[in-house]
Amino acid sequence: MKCEICKKEFKKSQLQRHIVRVHPKIEIEEYYKKYLLEEGFNYICPIQSDTCKGNKKFNGITYGYSPTCGSKKCTVRYSADYLKSKVLDLNTLKRSSIKTIELKKFILDRMDIVNLKGIQKNIKSKNFEEYKQIIKITDYLGIEETVNFTERLYHIVNDIHKRPTCESLCNDCVRILKFSNFKDGYAPYCEKCYTKSDWWKNKCSDSLEEKYGVRYPGQVEEGKKKREKTCMEKYGVTTPLLLKETQQKSKKTRSTKKEIRIKEQYENLEKGRSEKINPNLGYPYRNAKLAKFIKGGK
Repeated sequence: MKCEICKKEFKKSQLQRHIVRVHPKIEIEEYYKKYLLEEGFNYICPIQSDTCKGNKKFNGITYGYSPTCGSKKCTVRYSADYLKSKVLDLNTLKRSSIKTIELKKFILDRMDIVNLKGIQKNIKSKNFEEYKQIIKITDYLGIEETVNFTERLYHIVNDIHKRPTCESLCNDCVRILKFSNFKDGYAPYCEKCYTKSDWWKNKCSDSLEEKYGVRYPGQVEEGKKKREKTCMEKYGVTTPLLLKETQQKSKKTRSTKKEIRIKEQYENLEKGRSEKINPNLGYPYRNAKLAKFIKGGK
């Protein structure tokens, strides 16, 4: 943005500081009215509550005038009545009328002066036509205002025309990816596939190697000593595998899994997956242990 007094170029956020330092004789609001404000601008607050201050509040060169005088009653009523009364009639907006390149430039310019947290409210209140275009061009995300507005802006700026899906690492996954933020965009994988990806494994291994000089968590000496110390204080042994309770539980689990596996083998055999028939038992069998189990033994 050019300073109309000395003709030097500045960013919009830097122009006000330049005027205060270099041109102290002119007030900021006076400069804004003289060089930046459109002709016929209405200074009167549109709400006119009982606590209204009369004229709209000036917020500097970057933001210009507020839509209200700044009093609490006027601001609350404006947000409730004025903004919500603007119903999005997207049917009146044709896709052919949307100029994506100009819209992208508008978004990037607005992001330079407005924080992403307040950009939706800012665009809706000051540039409602552009706001409708943003909603229309990203209607595949949904037309509800609860949809992340930053995600809409990310799609337009990066020329994305549909929701990205996972890269199908496990069982042809087609889950929709989660949007992180405008800088990082979408996560490369869904929550299910994330920890199974080579990218995640390499990232963890690289972090461990950078911090401790090893590739796997079990190789960290500090962790080994800490685990042994904790186990000794609680149970009197250096590893849980030495506990009788753990050994008994492990033995029981192995036995249960073995029984389940044998049952599955028998069911598969009954379905006709084996041609061997035991004439004494009258059903398929695989080995002596299976036959004994079927009879009721273990």
